Amino acid sequence: MSSTTTREADFSPSASSPSVARTERLRGKRVGVVLFSFYPNDPRPRRALEAMAREGMLVDLICLRGEGSPTREVQGNVEVLRIPLKRRRGGMLAYLYQYAAFIFLSSMILAWRSLTRGYDLVHVHNMPDVLVVSALVPKMFGAKVILDLHDPMPELMMTIFKLEKDSWSVRLLRRIEKWSIDRANVVVTVSVTFKRVFSARSCASEKVEVVMNSPDGEIFPLRAATTPAYASRKPFVIMYHGSLVERNGLDLAVEALARVRATLPEAELRIYGEGTPFLDRVMDMAKSKGLQAAVHYLGSRRLEDLVVEIEGCDVGVIPNHRNSFTDINT
Repeated sequence: MSSTTTREADFSPSASSPSVARTERLRGKRVGVVLFSFYPNDPRPRRALEAMAREGMLVDLICLRGEGSPTREVQGNVEVLRIPLKRRRGGMLAYLYQYAAFIFLSSMILAWRSLTRGYDLVHVHNMPDVLVVSALVPKMFGAKVILDLHDPMPELMMTIFKLEKDSWSVRLLRRIEKWSIDRANVVVTVSVTFKRVFSARSCASEKVEVVMNSPDGEIFPLRAATTPAYASRKPFVIMYHGSLVERNGLDLAVEALARVRATLPEAELRIYGEGTPFLDRVMDMAKSKGLQAAVHYLGSRRLEDLVVEIEGCDVGVIPNHRNSFTDINT
């Protein structure tokens, strides 16, 4: 595939939209978006930048390069710049290396573009919080900075690495969180619960705005169910889609499936997401329980394709383990 592609994207506002005045105010403003993840797979950043593009803003997105994706891609007034750095889950040193390399490269890109074209706004998505460093040069030249905190890193790292609340690394993460928030003009997060966490230890409550993770109505339109009732078909489909990591409890779903099949033998579990070493362990576990014919890993899916998979299931599950991260969400 070519390293650069250009394709049309309709991000223009409707002529009948009541927000025409806002659109005229924002039209032509330049925005840098920084994301240590993939586009268009990651739904929250995708919705945010496409909303800005629809208002006529000119968006430069810096993100990771997924397999088969071009290094540079232009979609209407969104320019996607993908850094060829593989995201690998592993120990703390692996995280530090990947974060440091991405921060350095994204900082260089934004600094150069600040000198050559300038930015009005930089929107930084965590993780990590310290990715806000990439916005320092644009901020020196007058850009406003939004720090979008999808997750609180101290609690998340406590869960991933089984760290104690008062360990030096968790205390350091709290300090980094506060430092990063101080560098931003506005903080955005996903829930009132997270807002309370951040405002209790890192900033005033007024600095934090809540924008929930909601489905895109254009991709997931509200409509009547299209799948037939369970009684008229087999098998009974249980679906999981999301990050395939230990804290999200896919192993619990497999254990539950074994119990369910005792009374509902036609039940099966369909799994969607990016493959991980944890998934390999879960599939081995399913085999050890004699469930290899009932547990199906079907890979990652685009949001647009996921709609069909959701419509084809009977029930979806979120089988989280209880830990310091999930406790603040319940």
